[in-house]
Amino acid sequence: MRKADPGKLSAHFSWLMALVLALAAAWWLLAPALPEWFTSFPAPPGLDNAAALAIDNAVTWMKQKWVGFFDVFTLILRTILNFIEKAMVATPWPLTAAVAILTAWRLSGPRAAVFTSACLAYLGLFGFWEKSMSTLALVAASVLICVVIGLPLGILCAKSPRTKRLLEPVLDVMQTLPTFVYLIPAVAFFSIGKPPGVIATVIFALPSMVRLTTLGIEQVPAVVREAADAFGARPLQKLMKVELPLALPSINA
Repeated sequence: MRKADPGKLSAHFSWLMALVLALAAAWWLLAPALPEWFTSFPAPPGLDNAAALAIDNAVTWMKQKWVGFFDVFTLILRTILNFIEKAMVATPWPLTAAVAILTAWRLSGPRAAVFTSACLAYLGLFGFWEKSMSTLALVAASVLICVVIGLPLGILCAKSPRTKRLLEPVLDVMQTLPTFVYLIPAVAFFSIGKPPGVIATVIFALPSMVRLTTLGIEQVPAVVREAADAFGARPLQKLMKVELPLALPSINA
C-alpha cells in the first residue's frame, strides 16, 4: 500500500486552514443572518439540572453504602497526620531548625542553608511556628502517601508500556486541574478537615512521583541491564540493586 506524501498532506492542510480562516473573516465582515440552530448549540432543556441531580444522588448513595470505607480511610489519614504533627510540634524548635538547616546545607549548599534559616526565623518571630509545623505535617503525610502509591506505579509504567499509555491521560488530568477542584469531592466524602487537604495534595503531587520514577528507570543504560543479566540477576534483584539506585536522583526530585 502506497503511503501518503507528508509534504502534500502538509500543503493540503495549509490550504484547508486558509479556507477556514477566509470563511471566518467573511463571517465577521458580512455578518449574515443565520438560523438559530446554527449559531446556538441545540442543548436539551433541563439536561444540566438532571445531570446535577443524578450526581447528587450517586454521591448520597456512596456515602450511605460505603460509610465504613470512608470512616476507616479518614481514621487512617487522621492517625498519620496527628502522629507527624505531634512529633513536629512537640520537638524543641532548635532541634527542628537544626535538622532543616543541615538538610538544606547537605542537599543544596550554604546559600540554601542561609535562606532556610531566614525563613525559619520569620516563622518563629511572627508566631507562625506551630501553624507551619501543622502545614509541614500535612505535606509530610502527603509525601509519604505519594511514595507508597507512586513508586510502585512508576515502576509498573517503566516495565509495561501498555500501563504507561493507560495511565498517562489520567496523570495529565490530575496535574492539569487546579487543586481546589479535588477538594469538592474530597469534602463531600470525607467532610471538612485536614484529610481532604491531604487527598487533594496527593492527587496533585502523585503524577510527578509516577513520571519521575518511570523516567529514572527508563534512563538506566541498556548496557548496565545487560551486565546484570549476564551476572544472572533475577528481575527483582535487577530492579532493587541496579535500576532503582541508578534512578534515585530522578526519584529524589
